[in-house]
Amino acid sequence: MDLELARHYRDVYFTFTIGAQPANPIIDELLPALFLLRIVSVVDDAMGNYQSASAGPTSRAAPGSLYGRIESLRAAGILSGADDLNRLRERRNQVAHELQHSVKWSDIEYAVEVVHRALQELAFVTDRPSFEFYAVREAAENSNEPGIMMTQRCYYGLKRDGRKAIEVAWTTKFHDESASGGGA
Repeated sequence: MDLELARHYRDVYFTFTIGAQPANPIIDELLPALFLLRIVSVVDDAMGNYQSASAGPTSRAAPGSLYGRIESLRAAGILSGADDLNRLRERRNQVAHELQHSVKWSDIEYAVEVVHRALQELAFVTDRPSFEFYAVREAAENSNEPGIMMTQRCYYGLKRDGRKAIEVAWTTKFHDESASGGGA
């Protein structure tokens, strides 16, 4: 859900500002890299839990490592996408240890598909949920609060099956400059 909300960060600007907002290169560089690290950690933990809970196979080559978990589950015939998981593991290592490597949002979609398929094969998840992004800026309303001329409620979030799954909301207050002496 966090990933889906983060993917829409630019849509929030379109709703709450006038005109198109440029992409934020810092966000577009950092968020995908952080999500890649997190996504690979999720599948690593899941495979470790699977092996612990089911006394599943372990690798002699690299016990306790992500590579070892992938290879032991491949050898047991449990993971069909072991090659994809190893590519993802290698990509994660590049991003974590080599500064010249970056991650794009499209890389994250591939990572989510690979990890989701693995989690399904390990019976941790079912079908991927579908989310709908929304963003609303309500009409400004007069305020009775001293020094505040108007307020405006804004919110954005995700819906799943037509119901709010997560929402971020705030109220913008427009100060009455004439009440404070005008300020020049």
